[in-house]
Amino acid sequence: MSVAYTLLALDAYAKVAAGAAKFGVSEVDKNGKERVLTLPVGAMPKVNVSESAAKLQFSKDARTLAYYVINESGFDRNPPAAEINQGIEIVREFLDLKGNPLTRAKVGEEFLVRLRVRATRRDRLPQIAVVDLLPGRCGTCVGIAGACRHKQCRF
Repeated sequence: MSVAYTLLALDAYAKVAAGAAKFGVSEVDKNGKERVLTLPVGAMPKVNVSESAAKLQFSKDARTLAYYVINESGFDRNPPAAEINQGIEIVREFLDLKGNPLTRAKVGEEFLVRLRVRATRRDRLPQIAVVDLLPGRCGTCVGIAGACRHKQCRF
């Protein structure tokens, strides 16, 4: 299913379900204190959750189906002091187009990012996802696996 069909389906659902139910969300802190979050009007309301929230509670007043997404973004303010090892090892290297390690890149210069992933406690780990963020102001120039023209790329 493409994104276009998903958007069409959500739009159709929003038109049919508009006003059919009242949805709510509240956050609960580590001491059990609940704070109701005010949802804005609209088919897909968005609300910020505080850092002190330990859990979220969703509610609705009808049998209408509901869907929610929780999105967390940001980075650790203080990087870990020691290596974190939980059964998987990930090594990222920046390489020039000849495969040599890079310490700096010039604006506009192409370079390669090599990720090496391995399980350290067993033969394999089922269903993992690795998301790698490029440094600021970097963009990708090759987006399809197998389309890379550099010999160092293996998919």
